[in-house]
Amino acid sequence: MYSIYRLTKMAAIVTLTECPVCLERLVNPKLLPCSHTFCLQCLWTLYTRRNGSDRGRCPLCRSTFNPPNGDCSRLPTNVFAEKLVRMSKQAEETGQCLEIQHDEIKSTKTEHVEKLRCEAKTPRT
Repeated sequence: MYSIYRLTKMAAIVTLTECPVCLERLVNPKLLPCSHTFCLQCLWTLYTRRNGSDRGRCPLCRSTFNPPNGDCSRLPTNVFAEKLVRMSKQAEETGQCLEIQHDEIKSTKTEHVEKLRCEAKTPRT
């Protein structure tokens, strides 16, 4: 029998690994400047339907984004979401309960934040 705590953790993981556009598990998760994450293919679809504008809009907060050189694949990958997706897939494939180590998630998130900070400080050409 699952405890409420375990079910809540599992629901949170599903929420963090689900694309808000296609409502499927994230595939090649890309991070927008507003910090929302979507599948690369979903972003391509959104960006190509921008009605002549040179910028796309986040479907959640409506902030604009402009991928480098118009290429959504060049947006930063959300490595935190990518790792959660990988871990949840492994749990499903092995039939095990998804028990995630807090320290492992924390270190992954810290690494991701540091990488984004470094990218923000690096001048783009």
